Amino acid sequence: MSRASEAYAALSLAMISTEPECSGLELFTADSPTADDKAVMGPICNSCPLFALCRVYGDLERPKAGYWAGKTYSTYNTKGSR
Repeated sequence: MSRASEAYAALSLAMISTEPECSGLELFTADSPTADDKAVMGPICNSCPLFALCRVYGDLERPKAGYWAGKTYSTYNTKGSR
């Protein structure tokens, strides 16, 4: 199992007992959020009890869509490159 898969499993497990602040908010799953969107989402992420687990997953997986613990990774062409 990859480190990203392990991080996703930990996040998923935590979500069973703790609902993330972004739950049900479609804005967080947009392919290309705007700067205004990010200004709204940032404080929501920062108040989320799952922030740390979400950040670890995002940093390892670098999802091409969505907003993960205050970050987007869509500007990365491949995993790990800038």
